[in-house]
Amino acid sequence: MIERGVGDVFEEVKEKLLEQPESIVNILETFDCHKVRINGREIRCARDEGSNPTAVVLRLTNNENLLIKDYELNTVLDLINYLIKIKNASFKDVMNAIKQELHLDSIYNYRKKTGLFGGLYDKINRSNDEISVTTYPEEILEQYGNMPNLLWLQDGISLSTQRKWGIGYDVLSQRITLPIRTSTGEVMAVKGRLNGEPEEFEPKYLYIVNGPMSQTLFGYSENYSSLYEGDIFVVESEKSVLKLDSWGYNNVVALGSNSLSTTQAKLLMSLNPKSVTFLLDKSLPLENTKRNADLLKTFCTMRQLKMRYWDWEDNLTLDDKSAPCDDTKEEFEYIINNEIEPIENLTEEEDEI
Repeated sequence: MIERGVGDVFEEVKEKLLEQPESIVNILETFDCHKVRINGREIRCARDEGSNPTAVVLRLTNNENLLIKDYELNTVLDLINYLIKIKNASFKDVMNAIKQELHLDSIYNYRKKTGLFGGLYDKINRSNDEISVTTYPEEILEQYGNMPNLLWLQDGISLSTQRKWGIGYDVLSQRITLPIRTSTGEVMAVKGRLNGEPEEFEPKYLYIVNGPMSQTLFGYSENYSSLYEGDIFVVESEKSVLKLDSWGYNNVVALGSNSLSTTQAKLLMSLNPKSVTFLLDKSLPLENTKRNADLLKTFCTMRQLKMRYWDWEDNLTLDDKSAPCDDTKEEFEYIINNEIEPIENLTEEEDEI
């Protein structure tokens, strides 16, 4: 088990890779890029054997996001997404390659001893809601197996989605198991859903392995390539992420509650999103959405971010406390096409009141 406080791990790791570009060379070669070489202030290579050996370029200066330009494909992606989308790697495989190059047991455990910018970064990142997180080896999930569940299949969560998220079963507690992962894909908790309807006062969900959900976004690592520089849906529950994934929506993350934490806001902004749409459950006071949007705005000082929300007040289809995906795919698509409003409208309405 590895314990640490939360920071923007991706930024720190990318900076470290830029400091030792030979590690980037090794990572590119691991994923079958050819003729990889450092050429002054850039790395050039061929996408695959027989391709132009100078067509793929990663600059080593003024490139904190590790962007790669592929001139043959006319595309620009960060290193992680390039390997996922162009080289058909998994997020997990890329993270493992980075761990190997930086000699880390856990990416989540990485932190520069001296701190970025003379420690200024650490001071900014210290906030009251940042909590120590423990990560666990992948082997902890072996006791639950990778076992799709009929109850969730009947609820509309497909077999492929259940396999993607590693749904298992805990025989001792008779609960469906759902791994909760850090932003870098490491196991930090296991949530259990009762396999059936609970008795009075019996919780439907509980943690089999405890972990602070406020320190991650559920779906961040699994959906990374669809989230980065995209339009992001933010929902409350992990189950909503699974159901929407089954419908082909991979641009979704869950808070695990109805309140955005500072760490979750930072993670959202680290994805450089085009837009963020809050899809909190019906009948939750819209003031909750406004607070979440206001917090996210504090991390948008250097850019404009389009923010939207589900205005459920005119929705006559779903019951109170329902998530927007609790009915059919058609109902969900009606909601996102007809009941989504700019966050500015919410502010204006509240000002009038």
